Amino acid sequence: MDSRIFTPFEFYGHLPRAVRAMPTLARSQRRGLIIKAFREKIMLAVTRVNGCRYCSWFHTRVAIKEGISKTEIHSLLGGKFEDADEDEMLALIYAQHYADTVGSIYGIAFNGLMRRLKVKKMKGSKLHYELGIVFGSLLMFPVAMVHGLIS
Repeated sequence: MDSRIFTPFEFYGHLPRAVRAMPTLARSQRRGLIIKAFREKIMLAVTRVNGCRYCSWFHTRVAIKEGISKTEIHSLLGGKFEDADEDEMLALIYAQHYADTVGSIYGIAFNGLMRRLKVKKMKGSKLHYELGIVFGSLLMFPVAMVHGLIS
């Protein structure tokens, strides 16, 4: 698997934006604008971009609970959106584009660390990167929350 490798600074740069987006996402879900099943379709489409097996496993389990068929899950993980209507397809393609350019930073680092622990190092990944993102996020997230809320 070839994944983009991000610096901790790039990771932090996206956290405040994610914090600012969380209330909008929560409101949209409460109002029924984004149903949980569609959110999981988006997550499956994004998971395909970086190929993280842990994200794939987790979001597949949630998608099944939300009533998404195994056939549709398989299609989404394979990058096929034939079953999606036009609005869904646009959202899925945008989500994949976002993930390909800036998203899934934590998942890539976590996957790299897990592979390293199994002595199957991820190409291009370094231990300090994996540890910096995975454990550094524990320090970065509270700071990013404050940063996101005041900016």
